[in-house]
Amino acid sequence: MARQGMPMPLVRAGTVGSVRPLGDSLAGLWRKYLGFLRAQGVSASHLRNNERTAALSAPLGEFPEAGAITQWLQNMAAKPSTVRLHLWNLHACYAWSLANNHTAINPAYKLRWKRPAPQRHAVWEIETLWPKFLGTVADERERALVAVLRFAGLRIGEALALRPVDVWRHVAPWEIHVAGQRNAHALERSETLKTVQSRRAVEVRPELRALLAPVFAREPFTAAARVGRGGGSWVETELLFASRANDLARLMAGFREVDAGAFPADDAWHVWRHTFAVELWRWGRSELQISQALGHVSLEYTAGYLRSLAGGRATKGLFAGMDAPAPWSASPAVQRGLPLGPLNAVQTTKGGAPPARGREKRRAPEAATSEALQAVQRSSNPRNLVLRTTHQQHHPRKAVSL
Repeated sequence: MARQGMPMPLVRAGTVGSVRPLGDSLAGLWRKYLGFLRAQGVSASHLRNNERTAALSAPLGEFPEAGAITQWLQNMAAKPSTVRLHLWNLHACYAWSLANNHTAINPAYKLRWKRPAPQRHAVWEIETLWPKFLGTVADERERALVAVLRFAGLRIGEALALRPVDVWRHVAPWEIHVAGQRNAHALERSETLKTVQSRRAVEVRPELRALLAPVFAREPFTAAARVGRGGGSWVETELLFASRANDLARLMAGFREVDAGAFPADDAWHVWRHTFAVELWRWGRSELQISQALGHVSLEYTAGYLRSLAGGRATKGLFAGMDAPAPWSASPAVQRGLPLGPLNAVQTTKGGAPPARGREKRRAPEAATSEALQAVQRSSNPRNLVLRTTHQQHHPRKAVSL
């Protein structure tokens, strides 16, 4: 029992009526666990991964807590799969040590690491820089590929998997139907998409149609690719764009000459998709429309997507054009297209002012131009309006609320 005034040692309850101390430090646990792995004859890569985790976890101290481990994972500059591998190795070390009575704790047990939200990038000055980006691409088919990314918002794999039949030219406007994806290192096309919502149709804007038209101006519409070692030989494909990884690297090098900071190494081709979302957002499209155009799985994901893109620019130009007084809005019944004037027309009295509301309306009955107009202002349901007007014609002294 500890003397009075001294802190109690950190312990964990074991079986009923017993208390087990914490045991060895984390460094000691790693020494024993790595020795066990060597004795078991595990693969060299597995042993090397655990040794790497042991070296990286040294700053955690002797007896780390779950919060410290979570922060350690968040600060790790590595891919998500690598971070999860280090977390699993640490958990395996504690689990083995706990089973062999070398420790009484496992702070990595049921620990969940959440990938931090990515910092998305977009070309905000796309209207100015687009001609320069297009000027770096000489081939008309490659220009069409870049235009599909910029004006349709497709993922790079979805654009590379397009076939001529996926561009519906028999409808107006043209439509691009996303039905597959392809890896840039191969020419094989897969029908499997990222999500169910990714299988979608996107309208072709006039700017995109102008760049797609030269591709469909002469047959064959499909692209040819050089396959084989030592330069290989040209073969016809079923694809509209047969660009490979080296072709994409050449295109991206030209884009970075125009704007060096717009295309980060880890998310370069997705910048065109982000730019497409920003353009829709700037033009006032709803989150539902943007979500459907991008093929997102939910509106919540689209909302976070736009927030991460906007950053500090979300309120830029928010109050533009709001210096003038806002116009008086018409009633809901008038907006539904009742025969009282054009859509969104402003109702006015004989004097030219908007009709009064509430108590002012009761004090100034001369503001109404007709009995039908008074009925519209009292009700927003066209059916009630017809029934009420008919009833008042047959029973002028009685009025009912329907």
